[in-house]
Amino acid sequence: MKPHLRRLCSKKPVTFKGSGYAPNELVIVDLMIPKGVKIKTVSEDEEAVGLAFANADENGNVQAKMGATATLNWFFQVGWTPNMKPIFKEATPLPPGNTRSGLPGRIPIYLAWRH
Repeated sequence: MKPHLRRLCSKKPVTFKGSGYAPNELVIVDLMIPKGVKIKTVSEDEEAVGLAFANADENGNVQAKMGATATLNWFFQVGWTPNMKPIFKEATPLPPGNTRSGLPGRIPIYLAWRH
């Protein structure tokens, strides 16, 4: 699993696309934490974690890309050294299933993943 994680994270970043926003509107993509799912470093009373953000273009389209650190932290839940290097052997990926990811003021999008 560890080499697989490294290959996955070195490819194209996870990207969220949307339209219908005001020009230059800031769009934030949050992962709504499913009930019963524990995410490292996130309090159990937290409902969401931020995944990505971007400003809409002049036509109201947005493309928000997750940074590698966010992908490793929220989707794969790797450990980290004091020098901020990922510890892949400590990874506890989100469980397979579906969860909701919300764009503010819009219909939620659904993410599905498999191991």
